[in-house]
Amino acid sequence: MAATTTTSLANSASTATTHASMGSNIKVPYLVEVEINWAEVLASKGSALEANEVVQCIRVPAGTIILGAGAQVVTAVDATAATIDVGITGGDVDEWVDGFDIKGTAGTYSTDLSASPVWTTLGTADTIDILLASLTGTLTAGKTRVYALLQDV
Repeated sequence: MAATTTTSLANSASTATTHASMGSNIKVPYLVEVEINWAEVLASKGSALEANEVVQCIRVPAGTIILGAGAQVVTAVDATAATIDVGITGGDVDEWVDGFDIKGTAGTYSTDLSASPVWTTLGTADTIDILLASLTGTLTAGKTRVYALLQDV
């Protein structure tokens, strides 16, 4: 599986250990998000994007519960067809999003996979990633937002 990672895509704010709830005995959930610009991903890789590419999106520090995550079409991609999964590459690659059409209408959100989601607790730092699950044609433009609701434990 090819891996594409650029610092402009990884949300450094999600790695901060100075979040207000980290230094307190009161823990509160917080939203972390990043906008993936597919033209930047293409430029970073330096060659055509393919199905099964992995883009690291959100760094999650150790001792964090991922309460949920999702994706949104900001600008539809220009490929003939393209779908993504959102998960943890070393774990469940489609933990939160499975087969989301990023060629869809701007503003469209991914479907929640479960009516009663399972929280994921990370003992070690990891990343929430996009897996480019399917791709037909050439992907050179478009934007996708990835977000996660996190809580320190």
